[in-house]
Amino acid sequence: MRTILSFIFITAATAAPSVAQRVVGGTAPPPFPPAKGTVTLRRTLPAHYIPDTLKDLSARSAAVVEAYVQTTLPPQEIPAGSLFTDAVLLVTRVFKGPADLKTIVVGQPGGAIGEFKVKPVQYDLMQPGEHYILFLRNENRRNLAERPGMNRFAVTAEWGGYFRIESDGNISLARGTSPALRNSYTGKPASQMVNELLSLNP
Repeated sequence: MRTILSFIFITAATAAPSVAQRVVGGTAPPPFPPAKGTVTLRRTLPAHYIPDTLKDLSARSAAVVEAYVQTTLPPQEIPAGSLFTDAVLLVTRVFKGPADLKTIVVGQPGGAIGEFKVKPVQYDLMQPGEHYILFLRNENRRNLAERPGMNRFAVTAEWGGYFRIESDGNISLARGTSPALRNSYTGKPASQMVNELLSLNP
């Protein structure tokens, strides 16, 4: 099923007036990316798109893993006039999906080139050293950079499948995650979630 996403960009005063413009009167649009500035990325999804339960989130996912972010790669420019950043993660446990998953790539819209940033509103870009339980779908975007030897995934329900494990062992979720999931898991021990996943994916 094709999911229709609506993109809204709010450009800071120091950025170019628009990151994507048509040629008018023979003049070329401003270059992308601009030299500096910040663009806020907000995406509007259908109300049903982000699951409300761990069971539904797992059912929609091709893989569910525990992993650490090893590094992030330089952003790619994508045709929508935005940036896309890949994170390389080391998988330490597979709850669902191929048992031999070791090193994976997960891409996120957003990123920074020099003094120009595309900053998502509903989630944060993953950073090296962070620890996650991730619900993943197979990546279907085209024209993304190949990462030889690494399986490429996208997060299920865009930002609905990020569960970050903080240094105290408790869970934090992306700002755009459904209220039901946020209320159920924010601040709860990751071990509780692990037990639920083991029961869902015996």
